[in-house]
Amino acid sequence: WCARRDGRPPLGALLALIDQVSTFCGQAEFDGRGRPGVSLFLSGEVVDEAPSLESGCGIEISTRLLKGGRTLAWLACEVYADGELA
Repeated sequence: WCARRDGRPPLGALLALIDQVSTFCGQAEFDGRGRPGVSLFLSGEVVDEAPSLESGCGIEISTRLLKGGRTLAWLACEVYADGELA
């Protein structure tokens, strides 16, 4: 469900995964009280050489805090499929 016919991930599917992960896991680690976040805006791009997503391949989503305040935070996220940037 998360790959086009050529096996590469569609951006919409990756953004949906990032939305879920960053809401519950990505933001909470940067918040002093461990509160989850909520997505206000998502944008992204798929790397031209993105690997194919084969059945059972591991997907890792890495989050990095760009800026954090009392009520808002900006995160950068990267998706890796079997260790390669997707």
